Amino acid sequence: MSWAPIPGCRRSTCLCLCPPTVFICPPLPLPVHVPLTVFLSCTPSAPTVDPVPVGDRVKLPCYAPINRQTEDSQLNVRWEKEGKVVLHLHSGSVTLGSGFENRVSVSKEDIRKGDLSLVFNTTLFSDHGSYRCFYNKEKTDNLTVSEGDSITLPLHSTEPVRVQFSSAGDQSTGVSVCVVEGGLPRCETQYKHRVSIQNGSLHLQQASPSDRGVYRVMDHRTNDIISIFSVDLIEGMKFLFVGIFKLNF
Repeated sequence: MSWAPIPGCRRSTCLCLCPPTVFICPPLPLPVHVPLTVFLSCTPSAPTVDPVPVGDRVKLPCYAPINRQTEDSQLNVRWEKEGKVVLHLHSGSVTLGSGFENRVSVSKEDIRKGDLSLVFNTTLFSDHGSYRCFYNKEKTDNLTVSEGDSITLPLHSTEPVRVQFSSAGDQSTGVSVCVVEGGLPRCETQYKHRVSIQNGSLHLQQASPSDRGVYRVMDHRTNDIISIFSVDLIEGMKFLFVGIFKLNF
């Protein structure tokens, strides 16, 4: 596809649209910018908006705490744009989404340093939009709580997530506890009155022995596991009433 020789318009400032005979040229010789919005689900924070000149190389930042000794087979990084896969690094191999082939990449070396950033070798006008970064640390966090206390599960995501529960010894993904979207939980009947969302975490109140087991925080759309928590309970003391009788002789 060629560029149209429009008088007064530099090659780097014209955008070719469909059909190929239609062109856009800004009135002033300024670089066209692609608005990119980055949502960091691995480190929840306010979105970062970066205006990027079309054709430039750009790096979208995302960071997470990662063990430097992590093997390739345990790295699981996923970048999405508005619900569609841009790049997925899983079990050592990389899958690129349609339209991003040979243009985007992540560095395994940098990932081991906690830098999950997505690099565009060159940007197109079609790249404008919102991007989200996911990291599955493939690690189980152990939590111990006292009976009657709250179980706190960090969600580590701005996406709609689902929390699944498996009782101790159950190897399946278990049963649904809640789906959390927009900071609001939609919970199963047995959990509805015990759950609250505060500071990006799900709080399950009044823990009982039946709550002992494994909780999985999962992406509600893709079923990717975001984090895993193994919960154990310290049961409260059970007191027996002891009657003391005083006998008079």
